[in-house]
Amino acid sequence: MKTLKIWVINGPNLKYLERRDPALYGGESWQEIERKIREKINPLSVDMEILFLDKEGDIIEKIHQISAEAKILEKEKNQKTGIILNPGAYSHTSLAILDCLMMSEVPVIEVHLSNLYQREDRRKVSVTGEGALGVIMGLGWKVYWLAVEALREELIYED
Repeated sequence: MKTLKIWVINGPNLKYLERRDPALYGGESWQEIERKIREKINPLSVDMEILFLDKEGDIIEKIHQISAEAKILEKEKNQKTGIILNPGAYSHTSLAILDCLMMSEVPVIEVHLSNLYQREDRRKVSVTGEGALGVIMGLGWKVYWLAVEALREELIYED
């Protein structure tokens, strides 16, 4: 069976969820969310690495690095790679992240804890979502779990 490496890249301010508006972000700490996700993926053949990158350039560089390494992992270890990206506020503005996603050969699922369509007008648009395989939003911490499931379906069961 193929194994799956999933990178979770969280953008600005997501490491401080418990200090943000609980009505929008659920009031849980990232540690609580990570525990729930890892509990669900424990029986699966999924290796997950979670990053918090506040700077736009760091997010871009990491996606390029993952894309380059993915080819090697698949060839040498028969391991597929996917990315779950929560770009935070960059989702509304970053053409640079969009361009990076368009170049990446690794499938990306964009996630948002809150429903962008229920937010302020300036937050209703995801520029970066165009470069993603799919966008999951508005379901709190479950968006990460659903993104894992979507990547498993896309990468492991595609053959």
